Amino acid sequence: MSIFLSLWNNWTIYEKSTTSIIIFLIFVLIGVGTKYLTKSTSLTLVAMLSLIISGIITLLSLWFIKDVLNIVVSSTYLLIPTVILIINTLNLSTFITYYIQEKDSKKFNLIDLKKEHIHDTINLSVFIGLFTSAFSIFLKNDLFNISLIIGLISISMLWINYYILYKLVK
Repeated sequence: MSIFLSLWNNWTIYEKSTTSIIIFLIFVLIGVGTKYLTKSTSLTLVAMLSLIISGIITLLSLWFIKDVLNIVVSSTYLLIPTVILIINTLNLSTFITYYIQEKDSKKFNLIDLKKEHIHDTINLSVFIGLFTSAFSIFLKNDLFNISLIIGLISISMLWINYYILYKLVK
């Protein structure tokens, strides 16, 4: 927690307010957008849980880096939550758009949604794994750590999203 307090205390009021507003707006817009586009409470719940869990995992990983691994967390580590949010949103948007496109089809069922989502999750996992591996070869120190952490959290979030979807959408 001291990571965020030290970052927070070194920020200006403008940085604090804009960051808080952006995080709040992203959370609200994804929730409202999912509810409006899908008209499904269970898919909205999946999206909200996914965002909350990705935030918690990101915070825990930053705590682990600082306190357990004794690595100084600099401002470049703020890339981690940004990239995780982008990848998580990309993953959420794949099954939401598939649902929107196919929900009016006569042969559509939620098993098809789960099959499509597992296919997308596998593809994204392979892509992120290969991208992280290829990118990490050329990096050292902090950037290597950041790249590795982003890759690990992203892949784990993809599979957590699939698990949430599999359990909540019936």
